[in-house]
Amino acid sequence: MSEIAKQIQNGSFTNKNLEKLVMSLQAQLKSVSGKKVYGYLPKEIKESVDRIFSELAETPQIAAMYDKWCELERAKYKTYTQKEKDMSPLVQNNVFKPVKNMIIQTVLKMEFPVADIEIEVPVPDADIPQIIEENSNAQYCLKWSDDYKNACKIIKEKNSGISDFQTAERLLLSKINEGNVLAMFKLGKLYSMEKSGLNDYEKSFEYYQKALQGFLNIEPKAKKIKPYLQYQLGMMYFKGLGTQIDNQKAAEYFEKSAELGNQYAKRLLALEYISGKNFEQNIDKGISLLTDCADSGDAFSCYQLGRLYFLGNDELKKDNEKAMKYLNLSAEQGNEYAQNLLDNQEKFKNEVLADTVFNLFVNLSCCIEDDYNRSQKNMRSLADSSLRRMIRKKKEELGIKEENGHQQV
Repeated sequence: MSEIAKQIQNGSFTNKNLEKLVMSLQAQLKSVSGKKVYGYLPKEIKESVDRIFSELAETPQIAAMYDKWCELERAKYKTYTQKEKDMSPLVQNNVFKPVKNMIIQTVLKMEFPVADIEIEVPVPDADIPQIIEENSNAQYCLKWSDDYKNACKIIKEKNSGISDFQTAERLLLSKINEGNVLAMFKLGKLYSMEKSGLNDYEKSFEYYQKALQGFLNIEPKAKKIKPYLQYQLGMMYFKGLGTQIDNQKAAEYFEKSAELGNQYAKRLLALEYISGKNFEQNIDKGISLLTDCADSGDAFSCYQLGRLYFLGNDELKKDNEKAMKYLNLSAEQGNEYAQNLLDNQEKFKNEVLADTVFNLFVNLSCCIEDDYNRSQKNMRSLADSSLRRMIRKKKEELGIKEENGHQQV
């Protein structure tokens, strides 16, 4: 059983007939509302699920696993009754009725792209524009001095060595006494980088914490730079830089920044609301924000929005016209992922379909293997108990009684 399961999970599986059945079932499921559970679905959809189950059950690997499962069940039955047992086909076996709902859920998720959206955000302090504002706080300041800029270049440079990072450290430390919050933040980053040779968690947290206090102090009085500082603060609470992770505070600052027009805040909020990974899911709000970013020309947002419309899900119906519009806008700005999706639309759809069929195949094998392993684990204790009952019964038939562990005739 274990060997067959490994072969299934480590191998490949294609079945064109299953692919057609899965496509048909997906269209049927999208056409109905309400609870999408086998028992609540119309007869024709149940029949589609049953056909998929039957097709899977007839594959040699699944048939071999079910034969092993039946062997164990026959052995269990004989242990209890001393009789042979006829086993029903896999698709008619009540033990595996949950497989029908597994098929439904797997097909429903076939084109649900929300879970694999990767949130790409810029380096937190890279987008604070070099704007000098009046009435800056005397204790803290934001200064893009030459020393700070040179330190940033060293940290960003892929070929920087330990001696270069040490130079960056000296440049940034020279600006700390001025209360330069940007230098504090960049030191926090420098001390968190293993490749710098200066990595020190306590120092990193200390300088991130100082930077956080500086941004919090400057933000209320800021004017033009306010949305960038709010985004920065949101990122620090979001990533736990100089503080504990606090998604509620992060969302509050991102919302404030987005309201003032910060595109990065809008984009991050959009993807988080769509995925529901860190913030409470609100797909409608996420799509609205992502559309706003895409319509403003953001290539990444265009790609994600085009991909969502291309695939569709329970909350967002497919819209090929919108999908092509946003994917083309993203591709025109040099997004190779968008161009690849445009060039390989059918291939992409076929790969998603093939992956779904393979997942059904693997999931069914896991259902059989898991039940087999549970049965096998309990087999010894069940057999021992049954054997003791049989021995007692035989002794009683022979007139042998047991009292306090001693046999009497």
